[in-house]
Amino acid sequence: DVTATFTQTGPTMYPLTVTTDGSGSVDKNPDASEYEEGTEVTLTATADEGHRFVQWTGDVPPSSTNSQLVVTMDGAKSIVAEFEEIPGYALDIQVFPTDGSGGTASKSPDQTSYMAGTQVTLTATPEPGYEFNGWTGLIDSSESTVVVTMPAQNSVVLASFVEAEYAVTTQVNG
Repeated sequence: DVTATFTQTGPTMYPLTVTTDGSGSVDKNPDASEYEEGTEVTLTATADEGHRFVQWTGDVPPSSTNSQLVVTMDGAKSIVAEFEEIPGYALDIQVFPTDGSGGTASKSPDQTSYMAGTQVTLTATPEPGYEFNGWTGLIDSSESTVVVTMPAQNSVVLASFVEAEYAVTTQVNG
């Protein structure tokens, strides 16, 4: 006598562990903790504000720097999405005369640092008896209000004011 026993087994399932290093999040599509063998899972990394996606590490191909990654589940996988802070750059406004008697200069938005590519509006306001003479440094302009695009470096602008000159006309009658 020969006896055969058959058991039905389910599909092979593999766990997928995804973590982050830095400030950001990852979406999995489809979203599950375990996947059937052969399933393709799309991972999408999204950086928080002021941060950027750098790379995937762990059970991924080398040089995985695209923020979207498709993983084929052929075994248990552990993957890390790495994020880094985007550096900020200072924009220093200086005024001449340095005692502020000639006028004031402001920036909008008024922040301590800016990401490269941020547009900043500079406004020069002369005091009575003074005229705005121009911007120098990051921008050269005689317009009292200008928009600058922040470069990837700390920058300085100088707002110059000069005493206003008035033309005096005299007429002698006689």
